[in-house]
Amino acid sequence: MIIRISLTMAALLLLGVLGGCGNDSTLNDDNGDGGGEQSNIPTELVAAWTVQSAAINSRSISLGQLFSWGAETVVCRITVHDDESYLYEELESSGAVGWSESGYFKVEENRYTMDTGHPLLQSGTWEVTDNELVLTTTSQGGHTLKVFATN
Repeated sequence: MIIRISLTMAALLLLGVLGGCGNDSTLNDDNGDGGGEQSNIPTELVAAWTVQSAAINSRSISLGQLFSWGAETVVCRITVHDDESYLYEELESSGAVGWSESGYFKVEENRYTMDTGHPLLQSGTWEVTDNELVLTTTSQGGHTLKVFATN
């Protein structure tokens, strides 16, 4: 049986984080009525981002190793939507989607939280400069993971 590790889970497991910060209220609408609030996703973040590289404590790490890719996977893409959702896709050399996951992408100033419904959350900071996105998260042990993507 092959177990796929999501983008958020791979980063967390790799860094040894055993729990996330925050509570469910940061992942839902403010008043609990199920909708109606305006998205707070900045327009510069709304895009399809192709992951180019990653580093742990400033040392490069293979994307295949980080995300536990299958042999056919050649690239991954994170699409952030203005409705506070995201889609993670692993693409094969043929262009076919080999695996995907989706969830919520919440932003407050320069901080983000990705939630796939798993017990663990990934949170950290984000920065967009020109056409490059950098997602940074730090484990409880002090290890820093940076993921670099372009659109």
